[in-house]
Amino acid sequence: MAKDILDIKNFHHTVNARLDSLDSRVSALESSHAISAPGASSVPFNSEFTALTQTVNELRSKNDDLENRMRPNNLILNGLKEEEDENSDSLWARGIPST
Repeated sequence: MAKDILDIKNFHHTVNARLDSLDSRVSALESSHAISAPGASSVPFNSEFTALTQTVNELRSKNDDLENRMRPNNLILNGLKEEEDENSDSLWARGIPST
């Protein structure tokens, strides 16, 4: 389970990096569009901007979904006595005591 969480966190960082890259590209397109000569066709820029915006929205949605799936696995168990060098596997192996 820890590996799955680590994989999700790594994916989360990758998605954030891609979002930053896409934001940079969109900003560059917006600034180049503002600099372009008056009367120049902006159709290619508009279509690429629309595609980039859609990609950003899809990645944000997927990132939110992955974050929400990760949260239910974060459990805190109160009232259990802890021993030195104890982990969740050793707890499950000996059985959780009833309170």
